[in-house]
Amino acid sequence: MIKHVQAIADKYIIPGETSDWALMFVPAESIYMELHTNFQNVIQEGYRRKIIIASPSSFWAILHSVRALIRDTKMREHAGVIQKEVGLLMEDVARLDKRVG
Repeated sequence: MIKHVQAIADKYIIPGETSDWALMFVPAESIYMELHTNFQNVIQEGYRRKIIIASPSSFWAILHSVRALIRDTKMREHAGVIQKEVGLLMEDVARLDKRVG
């Protein structure tokens, strides 16, 4: 299994081009539990090489977390635009209030 971790790290993590982390999908919960129970060296090597080992159930949790992070990043990127537009709207409302008064 350590060979798989090393191969994924070497093949899929390219500094400056890809993500800093990669996923290694283990297709059975029993194998995943065996790794965590009896092969901590594989888990530690994965962590050291920035490989997230995922089982069928943890895979979905990881994907949902990544999706939430992407959504938050997009929202943060747009926050400046929203603040600018709200500021312009406030200026318009102040002008309208002045004219009505």
